[in-house]
Amino acid sequence: MHHCWTDQASQRSFDIYLCPYAPLPFGSDPADSVVIGETIPGLKWTGLNILLNAWQGWRDYDYIAFVDDDILASQTDWSKFFEICADTRIKIAQPSLTQDSYFSHLMTLQNKNFILRETTYVEAMMPCFHRDTLVDLLPTLPLNSSGSGWGLDYLWAMKLGYRDMWIVDSVPMRHTRPVGLAYNSRMNEFIAETRALVRAQGASGVMRSLNGVTLKGEKLSLKDPDFMRLYLAGYWDQVKDHSVLFWRVLRHQLDH
Repeated sequence: MHHCWTDQASQRSFDIYLCPYAPLPFGSDPADSVVIGETIPGLKWTGLNILLNAWQGWRDYDYIAFVDDDILASQTDWSKFFEICADTRIKIAQPSLTQDSYFSHLMTLQNKNFILRETTYVEAMMPCFHRDTLVDLLPTLPLNSSGSGWGLDYLWAMKLGYRDMWIVDSVPMRHTRPVGLAYNSRMNEFIAETRALVRAQGASGVMRSLNGVTLKGEKLSLKDPDFMRLYLAGYWDQVKDHSVLFWRVLRHQLDH
């Protein structure tokens, strides 16, 4: 869906490099400033590991995002997201998901009461790394032998001490495909791989929002009573009819 990420009528602050896992029915488009690399068969993080070690062009950028091919967003969305990353000097971040997205973790959905939140987790669906952080974390990619990326996000969080990771609520993007649809037949394999990786590395699976910047620009920490009130209220449309989701997010927030 990368075609919707660009608008030829206006200037943009980012470039797009496609790393295809199968031959594409179109070539590089100079007018679109989209570069298509060589096809690397396999799953997403297998291809990215090969690409990042073979092509050093990514080192010329301040921030590098690795986005799944089923994310609906505009050029304005991406420009705003990268601007927030630079202004906040993040190490890892991700756009939030629109509340009508397919999702795995409620915490990654847009919380409408915040501009952005510091969290203990950023999903491998579309993580954005500061260049220096990516240099440090690049050796983790081969640890996920399948290339699915499952478990890598827990490992990144551990190596950063569960800090300096952000979800940008003010720039939601839509995940358009059901999670895991492309590899349902290997789901059990990926779950087992995730558990083994997390256990071997001593990582934690807790997903907690640590603090956030409200729509009024006020920064609230987890210890502030107003934070929890705003946090839960921001997900009320999702949790009011699904008590399991409500108690799951509450347990993560209170699990110290």
